[in-house]
Amino acid sequence: SSERQRADDSLALLNWGFRFFETHSLYAPGKVVTKQKVWKGQQDEVQLGVAQPLLVSLQRGRYNDLKPSMEVAKNLQAPIKQGQQIGTVKVSLDGKIIAQAPLVAINAVEEGGFFKRLWDAFWMWWESE
Repeated sequence: SSERQRADDSLALLNWGFRFFETHSLYAPGKVVTKQKVWKGQQDEVQLGVAQPLLVSLQRGRYNDLKPSMEVAKNLQAPIKQGQQIGTVKVSLDGKIIAQAPLVAINAVEEGGFFKRLWDAFWMWWESE
């Protein structure tokens, strides 16, 4: 019967997929992916991670060919809220982006005191000259 044939074909396709492909969890929520400098804050840096798991399925044996890259906002200034998007993590294979996810602040960074803000404003100006 054609219904039986479709079921057999579906099973064969699934078996092929499981045999030749594998899924990897690249980044998990709450884990630090990178850190970024923060100006005028109580802390000097913010920890960045993903809000949702970043998973990729690819041909077996290709995991080591993955190339992660990150685009992160420059000259971040406090305050920064927990969960605020600061950038993007992208994963490429053979020069093509196969997965990407927002990079978000894992921790909040409150605004620093008056002298910290003044000091950082001076250094931001100095570095821009």
